[in-house]
Amino acid sequence: MTENIDRKKISILLADDTQIALEGLYSIVETVEDMIIIGATTNAKEVSEMVARLSPEVLIIDLKWHGDETEGTYLINKLKISHPETIIIAMTAYEKLLIEARRGGADAALTKTFNSEELLDLVRNLVMQKGNYKILSSWSSHEIKIINLMSEYHTDRIIAEKLGVPINSLKTHVRNIISKLGVKNRREAIIRARDIDIID
Repeated sequence: MTENIDRKKISILLADDTQIALEGLYSIVETVEDMIIIGATTNAKEVSEMVARLSPEVLIIDLKWHGDETEGTYLINKLKISHPETIIIAMTAYEKLLIEARRGGADAALTKTFNSEELLDLVRNLVMQKGNYKILSSWSSHEIKIINLMSEYHTDRIIAEKLGVPINSLKTHVRNIISKLGVKNRREAIIRARDIDIID
């Protein structure tokens, strides 16, 4: 896989213990023009060296490595000390590992149930929040209305009624907004949205 670096694009390093997972991530990222994969590895021991050598803006890393549930979080903790500028997105099929990953310093931690747009939007928003990359916000007017109503602490049912949408559809939008902002819950979503001027 390529290690050519184009600094006009968001540079991404992929780390997962299975080749098929790497290929899946690769197929998502290579579809967009504003990102480039500069390296990929299935060897946990290579991750720190590759971060030091390639200086990716974003590291997307699995949490469970060959049965070891602590390896991913260990690497995140280590890298946040040695390379705090690197944005780290942790992924796992095991929801119980997410809390420790966030405590270890991951900028975002999510289960492997995301779709391609959710992952790409998360990368863009995390990079934008770090101030490393200037882009037009990918927020739709509908999403902005929802996050503003969330900031007024309305329930999902009330927001759905105000917007005239089904409650299940509204709940999906709320989950997507939380994921897009790279946070854990509604309260953190409101704080993050204010920080990046999506809401007043």
